[in-house]
Amino acid sequence: MDWLCESKLVRWHAVHEPMRARAENRWLVSYLALCLGVAWALGLYGLRSGIRLDVAADSRGQILAAIIMLTPAFSASYVRYRAKRANAALPEAGVVLAGAAPYIAVWLVVPVLVVSSLALATVFGGAHLVPLASLGAGRLALLLASAASINLVVTSLFTFGEEYGWTGLLLPLLLQRGWTPLRAALGYGAIWGIWHWPLIWAGHNYPHHPWLGSVAMVALCMASALNQTALRLRSGSVFVTSFAHACLNSWSNVALRLFSDVDPLRVGPTGVLGIALLTASGLWLLVRPARNMLSTPGTARTAPN
Repeated sequence: MDWLCESKLVRWHAVHEPMRARAENRWLVSYLALCLGVAWALGLYGLRSGIRLDVAADSRGQILAAIIMLTPAFSASYVRYRAKRANAALPEAGVVLAGAAPYIAVWLVVPVLVVSSLALATVFGGAHLVPLASLGAGRLALLLASAASINLVVTSLFTFGEEYGWTGLLLPLLLQRGWTPLRAALGYGAIWGIWHWPLIWAGHNYPHHPWLGSVAMVALCMASALNQTALRLRSGSVFVTSFAHACLNSWSNVALRLFSDVDPLRVGPTGVLGIALLTASGLWLLVRPARNMLSTPGTARTAPN
């Protein structure tokens, strides 16, 4: 009877595996279409309306960017709602706090990476350190303290809007398909970069470099995704990746005020030096052995009786 059981198992997998694959594709495609579609529609509307992100006086740009940052969370929430209605099992979103250790590590390491990416520019060229005396001790202390506290908290609210979609749904969906963490990180990172393109064209991160900036943004997001994937796998928490994302944004905004004549394509957290540092740290985290805290449905499947 063993051969009969094996034959039944083979037939079951032949019928149900393609069905499961199509179901997984459905939620993946639905998320990407909704997330990219809404974000690009808002971004292109902003471009057509003349909204700029590289003009400080244009507050409309900051409002539009904040709204677009929420589109991954909105898209992921809708897909999860539809999947629940269809009784489909999606990977866990990772809405758990995790322990204090990953937050402390991120809080300490990210500022070092950001400042290093700009400090190296004083050696290789591409930026100059502003005379700290011109800022004043009080203002400098306020900038550094805000980057590590209030700015970080406020920014985390918006980066959660991104990470609930990227590392809360897209990354686990790719891993569920059997992708390695490295491949999944590079894959979702490339999509994350393309998602930014309308904002780049409006002057975000790479003013006056809309086309090279678009390429650089994909590279930056892929490098960042290596770190985010490692953090998500190690902590099991989307709050940790949101915190790391907020740390990078908060410290980048403050650190850039300490340097002048910054070439965003060459130096700083958005340039070649910053991308290289993020890539090195991400690869190091990914290759280090650690317990995988991310569980996805379908990893251990059995045939029906």
